Amino acid sequence: MNAVARRLFPSVWLLVLLAGCSTIGVIKQDKETWLERSRRSILTTPDVSEVTRNILRRRSLLETYRNDPIGAMKILEAEMKETRDRSLAVAIAELAYLQSRKWTEVERMALNTTIRYSYAYLFDPKLEPRPQAFDAQFRWANDLYTTALADLVRVSRVDSEREINSRVVKWYGGESGLKIGLNEMQWGIDEFDDLSVAYDFVVEGLPPPDNRRGFGVPCILRRSWNRQAALEGMDANKFRYLPPDLAFPATTIVRFPDGTSVLDEEQPDMIIEILDPTKTVAVEIEGVRVPLEIDYVTPIAAVLTGKEQDIGIRALFRGDEFQDRGGLYMFQPYDPDKIMILMVHGLASDPLTWLPLYTDLMENETIRTRYQFAFWFYPTAQPVFYSAAQLRDALTQAYDLLDPNKNDKIDRNTVICGHSMGGILTRSLVVDPGTKIYDVAFDKPLEELDLPEEDKQELRAALMFEPVPFASRVIFYATPHRGSPQAKLGIAQWASGLLKLPSRMTGQEVRIRRQAKPEFRKLKQLTSVQALQEDNKLLIAMADLPIVEGVTFHSIMGDQRGPGLKDGTDGFVPYRSSHVPGAASEVIFKSGHSVQHTPAAARETERILLLHLEEFDRNHPRLEKPDAVRDRK
Repeated sequence: MNAVARRLFPSVWLLVLLAGCSTIGVIKQDKETWLERSRRSILTTPDVSEVTRNILRRRSLLETYRNDPIGAMKILEAEMKETRDRSLAVAIAELAYLQSRKWTEVERMALNTTIRYSYAYLFDPKLEPRPQAFDAQFRWANDLYTTALADLVRVSRVDSEREINSRVVKWYGGESGLKIGLNEMQWGIDEFDDLSVAYDFVVEGLPPPDNRRGFGVPCILRRSWNRQAALEGMDANKFRYLPPDLAFPATTIVRFPDGTSVLDEEQPDMIIEILDPTKTVAVEIEGVRVPLEIDYVTPIAAVLTGKEQDIGIRALFRGDEFQDRGGLYMFQPYDPDKIMILMVHGLASDPLTWLPLYTDLMENETIRTRYQFAFWFYPTAQPVFYSAAQLRDALTQAYDLLDPNKNDKIDRNTVICGHSMGGILTRSLVVDPGTKIYDVAFDKPLEELDLPEEDKQELRAALMFEPVPFASRVIFYATPHRGSPQAKLGIAQWASGLLKLPSRMTGQEVRIRRQAKPEFRKLKQLTSVQALQEDNKLLIAMADLPIVEGVTFHSIMGDQRGPGLKDGTDGFVPYRSSHVPGAASEVIFKSGHSVQHTPAAARETERILLLHLEEFDRNHPRLEKPDAVRDRK
């Protein structure tokens, strides 16, 4: 090194030090790392998002936020009030949620702050610029809002309306009133036993919920119920068919009055709303339609957890135990403005068999806002025609009680779905036998039989019935209209011998068989299994009856080998038995006997129900009906 270089070296080295030693460039990253970095926020890591860190860095607040996050929030809030910068709202919400992880009573303020400022990013009319749906902050704002609200529900559980309306909600730097706004449930919040967040449970045994992200937190509202008191008329009729232990889906939201802003001097009330997703699928906030997040599946699975789920088998072999538990069941209070769908289960089954189909159908917004579902439960050992008579009587009574004003346009468009033996019960609702079925079993007119009047009334109801006036469409699923060869196999006959009819039927059944034709007198019992034999003349007589005019019917069948093959069977019902000429549609899917569990059957049922609504609306254009998607303003 020469003399000049030696004199310059200290100066050059000083320049290098002043310039810093970092090297600018890039390093390659895999897509998993990129995804993780791009989605990083306070919800997925112990720290805030890169966007918020940059907001803090540009304001020299990184050290402040580490040592005094609340102080950093106040600085950002002051700037937001001056500049109206919308992006600062998400940064404040993230910092507040970081504080909420301390989980002290004071830190409820952190959850309230997160909700308040994430809501402000999404909807505040005075912040600028308008929120952009493709901005990462928009997604984080919605997720922060939902997560903080879910946390608030968890720590608050269910408070009475009086307690909530008297509260003051506090956040970092301010406070406002807290009150209940719209409550769409049939009871006050204080009347529910429990409110849980649906996110906290994983569904087993049913198709999982769609998990489409929306606005609000899907919840489970639990309530115990005295079904017997309701059936005896001690409660409103619309509640009488609810099961004794209920779980209702609900979506909880927090909102602020339209037109208000976090920039206002006087802060508006924070409003909690409990929305019924069978009525409302979206809310309107600041002129924007905002779809709700909805979960119908988890509440059903939650209420069944730990409960007996083999009642269909038990009710088959122990009819006495279940004769008083039969009847109609609904998941929601009756709504006179919704079309009824009745589901009738088959042999050795119960209403739970319909749940996979029901939950799939409820994912369709039009179906869940225009229809309501009812389920018929009965001990399946008892004679088919006796069960059918019970069903007709129960339905007639239900429509008289539930809709005394007779909204015929709705009532007379009921859809009835029957699986297997339930399809035979369903068919009995839409045929007009006169005396054709009765004449198969008896030589004498009913009036000449040596029977008590009560027995004659039972026979008349079971064999000489009239079609119900309210059914306009039926769907048969794997229905053995002309019996099943499996019902005559040795195992079926052995099982039939074990069936116990309800005690109230046994003496009456013996008396009636003594008056029947010889072939019926020799039978030991008129059980449902015997009724399903291919040579049962009573069953064949009903199968020969045409379905009454004005009723549209469809057939959905399974075939173990797949559709399009001759002499098909689902393993229990052959095609020759399930086929009904004149059906509006007939489809066959590769399936065993439980075809109603298949996704293909769910799609076909959805198609039929939407078609039913189209025809209903076309035939009743002046009828005021709910929108297919109902929004709340």
